[in-house]
Amino acid sequence: MNWSEVDRHLEKVHNETLVIWGKDDRYIPIKFGQNLEARLPNARFVSIENAGHLPHEEQPERVNALLLKFLQ
Repeated sequence: MNWSEVDRHLEKVHNETLVIWGKDDRYIPIKFGQNLEARLPNARFVSIENAGHLPHEEQPERVNALLLKFLQ
């Protein structure tokens, strides 16, 4: 995938953003999620223990709790 177009515009996103990443993601390394937090002006990064590429499926209770808190 070519993410260059998205990459060029990350700093323009000023909405609060929650970046959730599975700590054991073997497809996209966690450093990419941490980079999103660094580049998005109002981002918060959370890594989920015992989860890989699909933390919302592997740890749904944890992810749902984070989403509910974020959306309040």
